Amino acid sequence: VEAALAGLNYELLDLLNVYRRYDAESLIQNPWDRTHPNAFGTKLAADATFEVLLARQLIPDDETP
Repeated sequence: VEAALAGLNYELLDLLNVYRRYDAESLIQNPWDRTHPNAFGTKLAADATFEVLLARQLIPDDETP
C-alpha cells in the first residue's frame, strides 16, 4: 500500500503500530471476520487518526476533548 501511494500526495497511517500493543483476540469483530476491528479496535484507530490530525495542525488544538 505504501509503495502504491508513493508520489500521490497521500499519507498512510499504519495502524499495525497501534494494534501491535494489544492481543489480537481483543480487537476482532467476530471469529469469522478477523479483518475488521471491533468497537475497541475502531476507537484505537480513531484516536490514532485524531493524534495525526492534531500533529499536522489540521484541526484546532482547542477542539481536544
